[in-house]
Amino acid sequence: MKKQPLTAFVSKMKSAWTDFGRRRSPSLYSNGSDSEDYDKDTEWEAMTSSVNETYVNVDSNEDLSKNPSTNKLSIATGLSNAAKRVTGVWEGFANDIGGPKAINVRDPIEKRAMDIRISKEIVSLFRSDAFFYSYELDITTSLQQKYERGQLKDQPLWKQINKKFWWNEHMLKSFIELELHAWILPIMQGYVQAEHCEIDDQVFDFIIISRRSRERPGLRYQRRGINEQGAVANYVETEQILSIKIDDSNHNVSFVQVRGSIPLFWSQSPYSLKPKPILERSLDENAEAVAKHFDMLLNTYGHTNCINLVESNGREAAIGTAYREALRNLGNKDIEYIEFDFHKECKGMRYENISKLVSILDKNFNSMGYFWQVGDNEVHCKQLGIFRTNCMDCLDRTNVVQSALARDVLNLQLLRLGISEFIDGGISHYEEFENIFNDVWANNGDSISREYAGTSALKGDFTRTGKRNLQGVFNDASNSLARLYQNTFKDFFRQATIDYFLGNHSLEVFQELQQKFEASQPGDAERWAKVRANAIDISSSIVIVDNEEKVNGWTFLSPSEPNTVRSKSYEEKVLLLTQKALYVCTFHYRLEKVIQFKRIGLGEIICIQKGEYILSTLYPSCVTPEDNYGFVIYYRASGESSRINSGSMRNNNNTSNPSNKTNDTGTGTGTNTRTNSGINSLPMSFKSENEDKRFIAFKAFRSNLVGEATKFDGGAGETISNSLSNTNGMVRNTNKGTDEDKTTELVRERVTSKQVVNEVVDELAKACSDVGNAEDGFVVEKPIIGFAEANKNTGIMTRVGFKVKQALWL
Repeated sequence: MKKQPLTAFVSKMKSAWTDFGRRRSPSLYSNGSDSEDYDKDTEWEAMTSSVNETYVNVDSNEDLSKNPSTNKLSIATGLSNAAKRVTGVWEGFANDIGGPKAINVRDPIEKRAMDIRISKEIVSLFRSDAFFYSYELDITTSLQQKYERGQLKDQPLWKQINKKFWWNEHMLKSFIELELHAWILPIMQGYVQAEHCEIDDQVFDFIIISRRSRERPGLRYQRRGINEQGAVANYVETEQILSIKIDDSNHNVSFVQVRGSIPLFWSQSPYSLKPKPILERSLDENAEAVAKHFDMLLNTYGHTNCINLVESNGREAAIGTAYREALRNLGNKDIEYIEFDFHKECKGMRYENISKLVSILDKNFNSMGYFWQVGDNEVHCKQLGIFRTNCMDCLDRTNVVQSALARDVLNLQLLRLGISEFIDGGISHYEEFENIFNDVWANNGDSISREYAGTSALKGDFTRTGKRNLQGVFNDASNSLARLYQNTFKDFFRQATIDYFLGNHSLEVFQELQQKFEASQPGDAERWAKVRANAIDISSSIVIVDNEEKVNGWTFLSPSEPNTVRSKSYEEKVLLLTQKALYVCTFHYRLEKVIQFKRIGLGEIICIQKGEYILSTLYPSCVTPEDNYGFVIYYRASGESSRINSGSMRNNNNTSNPSNKTNDTGTGTGTNTRTNSGINSLPMSFKSENEDKRFIAFKAFRSNLVGEATKFDGGAGETISNSLSNTNGMVRNTNKGTDEDKTTELVRERVTSKQVVNEVVDELAKACSDVGNAEDGFVVEKPIIGFAEANKNTGIMTRVGFKVKQALWL
């Protein structure tokens, strides 16, 4: 029988990337399982050989444009103008890549090896059968949204689609800038399956399309919860479509649901089978993000029904309670919250109890409805709301419940279309079609689960057969262990790769991955720049005495122990400069509180030493002097006063200034403890005098550093510069402009640690000179800890441990 028009459209959706050797291309009218196996190792060897050959050609000194036989990217002459413009784009890519740079002998992972590793990961992602496209039709937009926006046939395909689900936009940016419409093919991650079905001689097409958002993309424990823009992890829009021809008219009915992570700031450790969720950020930050998320849902779908499937007791209860409270505080009558403790209700494999939830939602179904279109212009009814379902992962429990809701709607649709005559039981009376329905939804769950967790969905036996069995339990156990391995060792690199090809991170994300074996989330660098600027403001308001004003403020890495340049631990400190003194504050970022501080009079500073400050030699960015620079301030002990925020009324002032002010009184340290760590690097003028002296060391760290700095956080970065600026290793807040100015767009500028230190030391020296305390030789340039000393202090076990982590993670 001739296929229906919608089926013909869907048959064009799914295609496979064939650029890298042989692979399978399953029919859209299949159960989604592997149709044949293929030799992945042989495929990868062929691709790697091609990559290596390209390296040889690009690395040579010959002019490739003069020798087309060796130019892998050259295109024969005589092409059309459009083709020549495309050639220019590709040649631009080649110039951006360039030849391999000389490999640093201390580089733990060679550049070439890393390039191949990244390429292999990208190829693996795109050959995973998780990506779909159509040459002619927009598959990123639901039928109802297409109808409501109207026809856009005069626009190229890439201008019609929903960008939330356009995964390769960044990769095509050069083609987009040139508006090479024929070369721009949007790709969506998710799942598509269409089945040709028959019930009582009535033929129709049953289709499912799941669209996975790129706005907070990634993997299970790498991306949880929400971001500042209101986008949540594992957000998937799933549309179930039934298409039939009745009396020469095409009838298309659809029902849309969404799933997404609990819309709060939270995380879980990847190093456990059942980790406890940890709530993050302040109530105000969570409330703002939640409001943005539900504004998006309400504007897109209308009335929103939130189905929360997490446990009401145990490790999941805290985040479920926080979610409920967040929605209660939001107080929007168009948002309805429904709790259903899936594990409790279905304990002992009693999955038939899901019908309880469906019954609870009967009134929601009646008011929500579904979309029913006849032909191109006639609409019988529209869907007036959405079910938003979540569990912890939005995978296994969520897929079971979504399939149950889809079944209930489908039973009603079949009745109204005249396909089914059973009011009770619905598709359960049609065994063949019921098997198709279960299979499609099970495949959908498996696909989304592989994209987020790396394995097929748990509880898939129930979705596929409607029954829970012992074999399914054993499969779930093996998949859980596979997820643990994937989450612990493999997901870090894949997450970095996803962020890179989506344009959320530059290649520096892989350098960060080598050092910390994890990658920061997009936008976190800017947020931490603001956090550090806030730390400076809070510290200034608390510690600076009444007759002084702040000139400048920074944050630096400093040894936790006093009077040493090398310590077992390091911490960020806030450094404040006034016209009369320096304030060194230990700040608690989570509590937003000054724990303790020291005040050092500028007139008591003996000298300042600046130089390379290398704390580790495990990877290249930790050993280059330009990116690992610091300074040490030497001063007389008599010029120091200190306070600790302990709630006590005692304090210690070694100076005679009685006007010290603090909002938190505390206990004075008053200790003269000194260590000999790093004493060989001290200036002679400091060693020669007999009076009691002290010193404190500071190291610049990466400007785009996420989280509190450690001794491994050296290296150059990008400064965030305007009135609120983070200048690689420091946060500068000059207090110029209003608070409104501080919200302006942050501008990135490349600087080195050495540039930062030089700028700060010059400002400190000028301040000391203004009080008559900066003679010739006041600033000494000499290594604080050089490469040889740092290499000697990096123990064999540290090196072995680092190599083991590399082998496992990278």
